[in-house]
Amino acid sequence: MHEPRRAALLVDVEGRACLVVGGGRAGAAKAARLADAGAAVTVVDPRPQAAATDDRLRIERRGFEDGDVAGTWLVVAATDDGALNDRVAAVAEAAGVWVNRADRPDGGPACLVAVHAQGPVQVAVGTSGLSPALGVWLRDRVAEAIGPSVGRLAELLDERGRHASGRREHRGLPFDAALERLRAGDEDGARRLLGVPVGAGGRDGSR
Repeated sequence: MHEPRRAALLVDVEGRACLVVGGGRAGAAKAARLADAGAAVTVVDPRPQAAATDDRLRIERRGFEDGDVAGTWLVVAATDDGALNDRVAAVAEAAGVWVNRADRPDGGPACLVAVHAQGPVQVAVGTSGLSPALGVWLRDRVAEAIGPSVGRLAELLDERGRHASGRREHRGLPFDAALERLRAGDEDGARRLLGVPVGAGGRDGSR
């Protein structure tokens, strides 16, 4: 079985124009995930069906036109017509626009994966399209394991600042012990372990 070679990359789509071609169940699900992340999503489909119920989406009830990709940042090909999806992908790639395909197990060049966010910490889980449900299950297990305090841990590390060179140096810090302090509500203890000034934030680390 061919397994695509991918580089893990988290991107910020907030406010960016994204196009979803196909407004059925698959297209609506992809469009909703992009809208959840703050993207400006347009759905093109003569009969959008499922997508038409989401008032966050701009719906264009017509067929796809090559010019639709102009000015977009990401295109999702999500129709039930493989030839049309091929055309959408080819036009987008020729324009230098990232493409996700709902009709390919691996998602195509750009794959949407299950993401858990806790403050500044984001964890992404993918299965190369073999089982999105498994990806969601793993994401939820990871979220349960790390708990909410890991977001506060990242915020405290940010308070350490940078060296004169502009680099951050966090290697060797007692992350496990500091996280346990935060889970117990002892933020000052976590600060001492991390070398962060005590009393600078004064927030309850148990959140």
